[in-house]
Amino acid sequence: MNLRAYIHRIETILSHPGNRGRQPAAIWSALRWFAQAHVWRQPDTTKTFHGVRLRRYPDSQGARSLAYYGTFPIYDPMKFCDRFLRQGDAFLDIGANIGLFTCLAAAIVGESGRVDCFEASAKNFNRLKENIALNGWSHVYAQHLALGPEEGRISFTADADEIGHVLSIGVTAAGQTEEVSVDALDNVFSADDPDYILGKIDIEGYELPCLRGAVRHLEKMNPPIWFFEANGASRKYGISEHELFAFFRSRGFRLGTYDATAHRLDFGANLWDDVIAVSARGEALIAERLPDLEIV
Repeated sequence: MNLRAYIHRIETILSHPGNRGRQPAAIWSALRWFAQAHVWRQPDTTKTFHGVRLRRYPDSQGARSLAYYGTFPIYDPMKFCDRFLRQGDAFLDIGANIGLFTCLAAAIVGESGRVDCFEASAKNFNRLKENIALNGWSHVYAQHLALGPEEGRISFTADADEIGHVLSIGVTAAGQTEEVSVDALDNVFSADDPDYILGKIDIEGYELPCLRGAVRHLEKMNPPIWFFEANGASRKYGISEHELFAFFRSRGFRLGTYDATAHRLDFGANLWDDVIAVSARGEALIAERLPDLEIV
């Protein structure tokens, strides 16, 4: 990493909304993590949101984001989850990685709730399971499985941490790959679906193929609210962001963005990065649970 990249990283750390009012502590945390990752090269265990314990490995971008950006590194969607979820809720996490959203949701919904999480990468799945075990949760159900349009096997990059992704047919990767099981979400639970209140899907551009295997869930608006990423990653599969948007809209979801700092849900915003899809049932739940939320 050159000097310009280091300066950009520091600027990003200082400007991140999770570090507002704690910039000196954020820089100190980043320096400690740099030593942890590049000098000692040993994992550690940190305590974060709601007292949750998380294991941080030096090669994990998820762990690095915790060190750099504080309690809520993926700020807007994580803050929405923190404000919206209630004890006893069910949460769905597709592309769980090391479990930032899974662990946040699990801490809030408690033993009377439920979290189902899916992770395709073997390395990250093991780390996800470790973080679940660290907190002694029995209401979190993790599956080492890619979700897609149908049952089968699929090639997945194996050495890229959370930028790991499904390989397109006929495409080879420069690094290591692994064969993983894939199935449709509608097949995983058959007709006995948990009643999810909120879902998050972040699978590096493979969201639309995954959702094509979740038509029953979408038609039932289960969950009634989704967070997903739209950042150009889908183009490697020949899919535009507008195709993904149209798929949600055709099933009755409105699309917008959530600004946690302003506590505002904007259905007229430019759709990029973290997008929220809200059904009619979702809007009613938001009105009930977040009456102070500004909706534009």
